[in-house]
Amino acid sequence: MLTCVAGLVADVLPIGSTARRAGVFGVALAGRVAVGVAGRTGSIVPWTPSTHFNDLDKRCYGPLCILLASGALLAIR
Repeated sequence: MLTCVAGLVADVLPIGSTARRAGVFGVALAGRVAVGVAGRTGSIVPWTPSTHFNDLDKRCYGPLCILLASGALLAIR
């Protein structure tokens, strides 16, 4: 799945520009961003995250996902 998303963002998949724009926009708006920053990862994973993980998710992983989604949005041209 990550390989497909990377190919979508890098514009190496043989799809039309409209489909590519829609796909990149969907990647950029992935629910992971909101869930990570809100510290609600436990609501989307089958395991119970530790307090340490939730803290890291709020401070590091969530903001990193925002940066990655922003980069995906910037790739739309």
